[in-house]
Amino acid sequence: MENIPKEHQDESERFRITQLLKKHEVDIFSWGSYEAKTVEHLISEVLSGESQLLETDQGELLRVLEVADGTITYTDSLGAVYKLTEDRQEFADGRVRKREHLKDISLAEKVAPGEDPKQALLRGIDEELGITGDIYIVGNPTLDEKQVESPSFPGLKTQYRVHKYKLVIGSDSFNPDGYKEQQSDKTTYFIWDYCYSKPDCY
Repeated sequence: MENIPKEHQDESERFRITQLLKKHEVDIFSWGSYEAKTVEHLISEVLSGESQLLETDQGELLRVLEVADGTITYTDSLGAVYKLTEDRQEFADGRVRKREHLKDISLAEKVAPGEDPKQALLRGIDEELGITGDIYIVGNPTLDEKQVESPSFPGLKTQYRVHKYKLVIGSDSFNPDGYKEQQSDKTTYFIWDYCYSKPDCY
């Protein structure tokens, strides 16, 4: 059987996605404004294997994601405990997206095809924070499954399978000013929040 070129496969998948959105009457006109991402973001996510777009037996359209969440803390020499949080995203078009719904965690990374959740989380820490060492996982991860409407794609239900990790960072990698990840379309800012006690960080 003749192999179908990848660009043709991608075009076929792109068409499938747009037709599914139309079929389920997902209102995409607000996408790309305020906190919402664009249709191209969704297509890119599906093509890369980071998510799937599926129809359930009940006739619902679902965006399905496997995610690794990390809560990162730092304890200074006086015993004060800080938690890293994703504060905001500033887009090239001037939009600012506050990340209030992510205040309980430090960062979330989609699990790519062929990755396990731990690999995905450490990759995200490297890519987003620039930290490759001096960071340690505490205890065993927990698993949480939930179905919500994502602010990234309003009107499209998302099913998350979330692997939750706790991590601590050493002084060599601690930056009191926080961290930022620069991409072509946006810059993401991470800041440290003071915790009154370690349990308050989680």
